Amino acid sequence: MSGLVPESGPLTLEQSYIVLEVGDADKGNLDKVKSAYRKLCLKWHPDKNRGNEVEASARFTRITAAYHTITTNNFDYERWSRSYTIPPMQTLEDVLKMALSGRDPFEIEAMLRMRGDYRPHGNFGVDLAVPWSAGEKHDPSFDVGGGSAYRKTEAIEEQRKHMELMWHERKVAGTSEDRPWERVGGSGFSDNPRDAPLAIENKKPDGLRPDLAPTSPEAPAVAEELNDRGVAAFSAKNFNLAYQLYTEAIRLQPEKVGYRGNRAATGLKLKGKEKEVVGDCERAVELQPDYVKGYVRMGQALLALGDRGDTGDVAVLRRAKQVLEQAMELEPGNATAKKTWKEVGMSLQLYDSDSD
Repeated sequence: MSGLVPESGPLTLEQSYIVLEVGDADKGNLDKVKSAYRKLCLKWHPDKNRGNEVEASARFTRITAAYHTITTNNFDYERWSRSYTIPPMQTLEDVLKMALSGRDPFEIEAMLRMRGDYRPHGNFGVDLAVPWSAGEKHDPSFDVGGGSAYRKTEAIEEQRKHMELMWHERKVAGTSEDRPWERVGGSGFSDNPRDAPLAIENKKPDGLRPDLAPTSPEAPAVAEELNDRGVAAFSAKNFNLAYQLYTEAIRLQPEKVGYRGNRAATGLKLKGKEKEVVGDCERAVELQPDYVKGYVRMGQALLALGDRGDTGDVAVLRRAKQVLEQAMELEPGNATAKKTWKEVGMSLQLYDSDSD
């Protein structure tokens, strides 16, 4: 580190920018600060620096202190430093092993919130190992849109307490949305049938018309009704049902761009449907080349496909970047396209030696 920055102890705002390698032009830009923090965390995490853990731990801790100094007013460094421990960078495989071995669901859920999975996810810029009350205020130290990351930490902590209370009172609902840890390890952590998730949402939809073909006179009206039911199921977070309804609508009207877009959006909510999402989006933009949602959802699915394993799939990630750039060219203000494009860029920094 620079000789202008002490190796330990509280940091000034200026010293914190030096630690995070943020230039003068980017000071006060929360996105730039978060990006710099994530990049340095991934570079210096001890789990990625075998044989050099001592230096890596010191660097990682200093980088995290700098981030919180910038993003939290009245940051209490002394209190934070006494309790801070570096969260492990567990892979999804590690978490699956925990789930399958019957480990406590709340422990698994906590690990999911803390891990980086070798790619910065939405919460990676929030140090979940730090109490949200470490600072006296919950606003950023500079003029940026949005509050401090500690607000997210506070909300997550309150949600965790609520989940534990509901679990002990046996009021936890049976869907994966209500028990997020089951989206990792599959159904159940005991042999008690009462603990297993309900299978209602996997039931075959009523009112399907297998007797109709795409050329049937009734097909367009029936397909539209199925699509409407799919929209309602999606809004109710019954994604399996929505996917089946959209699939039947597409069978009856295979050239309808909106139906394919809706099924693609639903497929992104279901694990293992990424390739099908790409297929739907490819067909949708083929039918309608200016269909922005098709490019955005294709980019999201390609990111999920390319961001797996320790090495990732650089070719798939490059394609994700390309289709997202097409979306932003068609609609420059599309926030989802911009956000996903940034995530793809971060992944390429990890996996692609030729990336900027």
